[in-house]
Parts: sequence; structure tokens; C-alpha cells
Amino acid sequence: MKAPIEIETNPWLPVDSLRQVDLGTTRNIGGFRRLGAEASPSGIQPRASGGSSTAHLMRPHFEQPHWNRFAATPYLPAGPVGFEPAKWVIRHELPGLPSAPLPLPATLLDRSQVRSLCQASGIPVLFGYLCVMAWGGQGAGPGGGRNARAAWEQRNLIETTLKRIRRGGLSRQQAYALFQGAGEVFGLGPAYWTKLLYFFSPAPTSYVMDQWTSKSVNLLTGRVVVPLVNGSPAKNNPPDRYEEYCRVIDSMAVLLGLSGDQVEEKLMSRGGRTPAPWRAHVRRHFPKTN
Repeated sequence: MKAPIEIETNPWLPVDSLRQVDLGTTRNIGGFRRLGAEASPSGIQPRASGGSSTAHLMRPHFEQPHWNRFAATPYLPAGPVGFEPAKWVIRHELPGLPSAPLPLPATLLDRSQVRSLCQASGIPVLFGYLCVMAWGGQGAGPGGGRNARAAWEQRNLIETTLKRIRRGGLSRQQAYALFQGAGEVFGLGPAYWTKLLYFFSPAPTSYVMDQWTSKSVNLLTGRVVVPLVNGSPAKNNPPDRYEEYCRVIDSMAVLLGLSGDQVEEKLMSRGGRTPAPWRAHVRRHFPKTN
């Protein structure tokens, strides 16, 4: 018998009755649905955050046939992607590069490499920031290099924010809120600042929320978990929206037997001229108006 899969989060999500598929026995509790212990599938035993013995993991409903298609798609690490950091900074003519104990990488990086650089206390946070932006391909989309240069001009603010995130002790909502209001960085939308949350937060549980992961979550849940503007996450999405998005991913992780960041990577999938099966499925089924 497989060992139980335990998770630390307690993702409670509102019930939405719109064409959703019930994945297990549920009880209605105060306008929410909660997965009872008797309904847990074999081998999955949710554990409440903070050691509470009374709260149970809420399992959201997922749309068919989308959920079956997503669940059947194998998890495949993306590997090195984006641009080489050393070439990326030259391409965008970024001045004032931070001093670091090693040069910017001249090769493509994968997720684990970027995260290791961002978590290393001996490496300046702005060094890690450049690696994240190169990994994420900033400047290749709408706005081009203008956004990359505009954001870099605010590097003092970015440095302060990233040091605070790397220090830890913040909830996902608190960390997300650092990039709004007085902390807003022109040139960085949620698709990029949530990359920074993922790589700089001590635990890898603040997930990237870009257009493809957001469209995937909205398609799978059959509701607007992440409001979009021109196909990308709206910049004014509040922290509780981001928390709900992350909790949906946490719930998927339990069902699929993966870590949350593996699920997020699976949701992102791969694009290009020959997209991976899940990306092709989202392109085919997600409403064109969004």
C-alpha cells in the first residue's frame, strides 16, 4: 500500500455549480464544500495547515473532459529554457550589473538551477533576478525590450522587495502584495513577478501565474479563478485571487501525486510551432475572447 500523501495547505474554495464534475463524496459546509475523511481516495490523506485536526482539504470540482486529459498527460520537466542570462543582459543593454562571486551564466538554465541561484545567500538578489528574467524570456513578448529595461531602471526597489521575500516569513498573499501599490514595478506584470515569488520564496509553493497556467486553471475549474486582460493575468488581481489559484494547484498535486510546482510546470506545458499536447488542448478549448 502506498504511503499517504500529506500536504501542508488547507485550500478552501467556493462551490461553483457551473458544469463541474464531482470527483468525490463531499459535504456542504457554510457555502463551501469540504472533502470528508471518508471520501479521501486510497493513499491520499490531506492534513490541515498549522496542525489543525478539524480542517480538511477541500477538493475543487474539475471540468470534463479537460481534467481527464490533463491527468493523463505525463509530467515532463521542461529542462533549460528561455535565454542565456549573459546574452540576455547584452541584448537588452542593461547597465549597472551587480557584482557577484561568479559571472552570469552563458548557458540556458533549468528551474532547479535558477532557484538555487536565487536561494544562495552569497549571491546578490539582482543577479538572481537577471537569471529569472532570462529564464522566463522577458522581452520576447508584448512590449519587447522596453519592459525589460523599464523594470531594470527600478532595480533598487526590486532589490529591496526580493531581499524581503528571500528572508521568508511571508504568506503567499503578503509576498504577492509587495509588487502592488507602492511596490509596483513598471514593466513587470503578474506573469513575471510571480516567477520571482517562486524562485525567491524559501519554499517552492508560490507558483508562477502566467497566461498559460491561468488559462489552464480557469479551463479545468470551469470558472474564472484568475481574471485575464488581453489573455494575461490582470495586474490588479488581488492577493486573495493568487492564493486561490495556488490552492487549486495544491489540490491538483494531491490528486496527481506530484508536487505543486510540478503541477504548475505541467499546466504551463510547452508552446511553439509544435505545442505539447496539453498546451494544444488549452489553445483549442479556451475561449478566444479571453
